[in-house]
Amino acid sequence: MKINNVSHEAFKSFYTQRKELQTGIDKKNKKETVHKMTVAASLAGAFIPLMIYNAKKGGAGKIKDTFTKQSSTLKEKASSVLNLIQVSKPKQIIMSVTGSILGGLAAGISMDRDKENRNSKYKEAIYGFANCLVPIGLITGAEKIAQKTGRELKAPAKAGIVAAGIAGGMFAANKISNVVNKHIFKEENFEERKTKPSDFLIHADDILGVMAISGVPFAKQLGMTLPLIYSHVGYESGTKTASTNQ
Repeated sequence: MKINNVSHEAFKSFYTQRKELQTGIDKKNKKETVHKMTVAASLAGAFIPLMIYNAKKGGAGKIKDTFTKQSSTLKEKASSVLNLIQVSKPKQIIMSVTGSILGGLAAGISMDRDKENRNSKYKEAIYGFANCLVPIGLITGAEKIAQKTGRELKAPAKAGIVAAGIAGGMFAANKISNVVNKHIFKEENFEERKTKPSDFLIHADDILGVMAISGVPFAKQLGMTLPLIYSHVGYESGTKTASTNQ
């Protein structure tokens, strides 16, 4: 039986293609691992500091009292536990946002050693932090000033303050984060991040946050969803890269 000769180039080509395919698979698996770790770290960062704070402020005592009381219902027990993730004050928002961003950054940086990617993550963290807190600060500040005048804020007035605070806070946060990033990183070809219409969608958390700390109907339920929403800010920070710019 005659065996046809196979050229060395054919083997080389096959080996190269196989190596490229394996490299692509490895990169995909690593990316998926980074994203999973970042999700977990962002969620932990958004929830754990808040739970510790609420526990120290009486939440742990309420859980103990509820569970030791024989007449307490399952609903009451569940409510006492869920109170640990309740957001009703600006301080709690700061804790949840900060924890989420730090968690997401820690996970993303530990898995991504590329300096350019790390800088992109830092920039996104600063942007996310400013965009969450500046609008909230403006809105709560405006409400306090209005309340000091002795006038009762009705629904239309509150809605106007929220809308103005989000719009003004959004552009202010964008300017602040660009100035801070430009000063810190001192890049020759620094590109300022532009505010896009789609960015307004990000500020759903601001609307819910203001509603939660303003005591509107269903405020308690809204406050419990905020840590989950804020965890997205940490995820965006931890997965940001220079090449994709997303």
